[in-house]
Amino acid sequence: SKGNAIGHMAFEFGAESYRASAGFSSIMAKNNWRYLERAGDAEKLLRFIPSDEVFTRDWQGEGAVRIGNNDQVPEAGHEAVRRWVAPHAGTVRVEGEVKIEPAGSATARLLKGTEELWEAGSKEPESPARHDLKVEVAQGDALSFVAAAMNGEKGKILWDPVLTYVRSEPAVFRPNPPGDENLALGRYARPKMLSFATQPFNAVDGDPRSAFAIYADDRITSGDDWLHVDLDRPQTIDRYVVVSKPPVAEWRPTTFRLQKSDDGFAWTDVDTVTDNHEDRCERKIPAFTARHVRLYLPQGKPFSIDEFELYHRGKAE
Repeated sequence: SKGNAIGHMAFEFGAESYRASAGFSSIMAKNNWRYLERAGDAEKLLRFIPSDEVFTRDWQGEGAVRIGNNDQVPEAGHEAVRRWVAPHAGTVRVEGEVKIEPAGSATARLLKGTEELWEAGSKEPESPARHDLKVEVAQGDALSFVAAAMNGEKGKILWDPVLTYVRSEPAVFRPNPPGDENLALGRYARPKMLSFATQPFNAVDGDPRSAFAIYADDRITSGDDWLHVDLDRPQTIDRYVVVSKPPVAEWRPTTFRLQKSDDGFAWTDVDTVTDNHEDRCERKIPAFTARHVRLYLPQGKPFSIDEFELYHRGKAE
């Protein structure tokens, strides 16, 4: 730059920000977003169901309940809930615009826990309703963007909220509390060889009708194999379940090991099974904490796994 003058200098500052559409993923809780339906006080996680026929990539529930990257479709009696969970404490600016199609067919509400912070106005139903709030959050607080049907009508809410930290506090590690949530549900899963044909995500999709399977005539894989699940953050686990109901009994894994890892590369054995012949093998194990969990199959193919589930129930037998 010697001998040159700088006439203009620009600085760009990137704040910690979470836009619903940008963080939309087929993995539950990825980018701090979760997708649920609520009927009364009962909540249930949605399932991500891709459809090549109509080229949709949505989270779906009962009836018409659906959540896409920037839209939410409720059903009569069933709310569509897009939820953001604060990764750390601070002040969050929550901006967004709501458009209801057709007008008057649904309502939109923003909740912090059970406290209502904002509701879409009804004075000008043809115009988008906008919100711009600053909300104090503690680590783990939930902000829910709720779409509810009105008078049994079928409607859709276009809503792509943006959450930006304007004040931040460092995150503090907190173990996940005991509960009945399947921690592996909807998480990123992969086998030894990266091949879409094996469809490892079928083992963590919550649907026992689909399976992660590698058959004896597979030409890509050889030797041992595994199902590796990335839990996205360290989780405490004290039980796991392997469901295998293959059409051929020999495809059921009889020998396997549960392994843990902090980085996804170095693995430590947690539990070993050598003679399993059950369709559903549930094992209680000493509690451990890890981000990566692997079902290691020393004998490799052929095998078929309908579901692989991880829990922290914290309950004595």
